[in-house]
Amino acid sequence: MSLKMDGMVWKVVTSTRELESDNGVVAILGIMEEKENLIVIDGTANRQRQEEVLLHEIIHAASDLPESTVKELGKRLYGLLQD
Repeated sequence: MSLKMDGMVWKVVTSTRELESDNGVVAILGIMEEKENLIVIDGTANRQRQEEVLLHEIIHAASDLPESTVKELGKRLYGLLQD
């Protein structure tokens, strides 16, 4: 899947296994690679969680907000969109 944001095309893919951070911790559900215009979502998570993580990563790509703000904003926006 791809999405266009601010005139740039981002490729969105889901993984076939859990994502790992640089130190091997399996607590990451999404990664945004700005240099490659790539968002990778953990494909092992359930569909609802994947959607929430995608919104979270889109907010990261569109802003320079701190992680805590992106996390809260993403959860609230996802809840609003679901309602």
